[in-house]
Amino acid sequence: MADITPITGELQLQVMSAVWRLGGGTVEQVRRELPSRYRGAYNTIQTVLNRLAERGLLSRHKVGMAIEYRARMSEDEYLSRSIAHTLA
Repeated sequence: MADITPITGELQLQVMSAVWRLGGGTVEQVRRELPSRYRGAYNTIQTVLNRLAERGLLSRHKVGMAIEYRARMSEDEYLSRSIAHTLA
């Protein structure tokens, strides 16, 4: 994961922040962790989580009947890679 995928948009940033705070979670767990102004419909949050996973920022694992999303790198690691990428 040498090349950093930027987080675009406020909703993506809020969703990633929620995943980092939780350490991982289902769509509903992440949705509950979001500030109320970003707590959109279940399907909206699920779409954002899936897009972040497709871009390599999150991993997905089936847990029972649900999908759990986890960050593939810590917030600190993401920030340091973003800064290094910007400076390069």
